[in-house]
Amino acid sequence: MSDSLSHAEVLEDMLARAAFVTFMMIAAADRKVDKRELATLEKLCLNPRQFPSALFRTAVAAIARNPDRYSNGLQTGGFHFMDTLAEAIKFLEQERPDEAQAFKESLMAWGRAIAEAPRGFVGLGKKMGKVEAATLAAIAGLIDLHATVAGPSALVDDRLARAPLLVFKLVAAADGTVDRKERDKLAHMCERVNEFSSPLFRAAVRKLVQDYDRIFTEVQQSMLEPAEELQAASAELEVSYPGESMDFKRCLMRWGRGVAQASGGVLGVGKKMGQQEALALTAVATSLGLVHEHGKSQIG
Repeated sequence: MSDSLSHAEVLEDMLARAAFVTFMMIAAADRKVDKRELATLEKLCLNPRQFPSALFRTAVAAIARNPDRYSNGLQTGGFHFMDTLAEAIKFLEQERPDEAQAFKESLMAWGRAIAEAPRGFVGLGKKMGKVEAATLAAIAGLIDLHATVAGPSALVDDRLARAPLLVFKLVAAADGTVDRKERDKLAHMCERVNEFSSPLFRAAVRKLVQDYDRIFTEVQQSMLEPAEELQAASAELEVSYPGESMDFKRCLMRWGRGVAQASGGVLGVGKKMGQQEALALTAVATSLGLVHEHGKSQIG
């Protein structure tokens, strides 16, 4: 029993080091770790549930409990970044082969979040820099996970990436203005996109975040109304992703409800949505083909 416990403790420590050196390699890729990147690290440590791998969540919890253990190791030269990461992944694949893939995917999601540390309008204003992208690619190569560097968002059509922003625009502007709480809610949901059930929806939101400036401009300059754009996105879902269409639409409705409730309390806590926002949600459901002929939504 003691040997098993010792193995578990060693594995947890090695995986926590792997996550921390991944942070350092990406954050320091431009030769400095700034406040924005440190704030992102803190947010990630406070919200480990966004990562699907239970092992990865355990590693993040270890960092959160004792960050000095890992940062002090860096200061004393105790970490050799790539060697540390490679050793941890090798040990993981030996000890927990069934969980290795999920851990590596979560590690890449962690890396992308650091590389895309929030900036600009509602924290979505810019793609990751070239040096961060190159570092992320090197990490992906080291852990044999090349396909996840760009992520599935690279394969998502722009029309689907625009859909979450269109829902935000319809609901947030239902009362005539988009206020700070609604913009903060948008950023909050983007940060916690892994809590949404649809992989396709998560990929669409990631593409929106990665290319926000361009997509925002396209939405603003479009000759179509947001509701018409949503109808087009709905049609593409039915044709190109019939098996994933309903789950994607459910996520869009959940996304819209989150925006609608943002006007009350902190991030929507403490107040129901207003009548105008509720009507906007009905319009969203109609555009997505989720309303029965008698006007009731198929999704609660």
